[in-house]
Amino acid sequence: MKRDTRANEAALWEHCSALWEHRQALCEHTCAALCEQHVVHTCTCPQGYHDVASVFLMTLSSPSLTSSVLSAVSSSHLRDAMSSDFTSLILALRLLIFPMVHLFDPALHSFLRSSGVEPFFALSWVITWFSHDIRNIDTASRLADAFIASHPLLPMYVSVALMIHPECRKFILSTECDFPMVHSVLCSLPGKVMETETRGESRAKRVQGKREQSEARVSKNVRLTPRCSNANLLHSFRSRG
Repeated sequence: MKRDTRANEAALWEHCSALWEHRQALCEHTCAALCEQHVVHTCTCPQGYHDVASVFLMTLSSPSLTSSVLSAVSSSHLRDAMSSDFTSLILALRLLIFPMVHLFDPALHSFLRSSGVEPFFALSWVITWFSHDIRNIDTASRLADAFIASHPLLPMYVSVALMIHPECRKFILSTECDFPMVHSVLCSLPGKVMETETRGESRAKRVQGKREQSEARVSKNVRLTPRCSNANLLHSFRSRG
């Protein structure tokens, strides 16, 4: 895990520099907990494990508590990812990803099959709970909450939902039906969704800003308009009479 952590510095850590001082402690606590509980025979951690640890640490703000949660998750939800190889995970990807895409979107499935692509692009999504590809800690934390509270296969269901998302589907089908091109596009889908979400949030903020400016102008005009009491109105009518 230490090698993996050092080799992947450009992850969620870079967005929260105050937590850098806890990273070494996190590595030591996690490795010690995994070895003590014999979660894996060799006490090795898969690539991307530090991304999951980053999400937990940023959310819990406690290395010791993060280690406890990681130990529990590693022996349950991420158990297959902690194996010495990804044989079982790759088998699960082949059995679930494309058949589910075929169920919900036959046209997209046909395009993927024609390109010759395999579902290996989703491996990093599943073993890191998308935290390796998503740089937004709020989104990564929400996903982690959902995965912890749900069946271990939920990351694969989310992978399929991501692929058939209208924006992602359009992005995939607009690509040349060639293995390298399609595989590259599929790997970039989480970032594509985040870009779409960011644009939507920016647009919503601009609309909200314009609304607030308009309300402020209306409020200012109302304050500047002289107010007439009922008595003044009555006096005005009497004068006219």
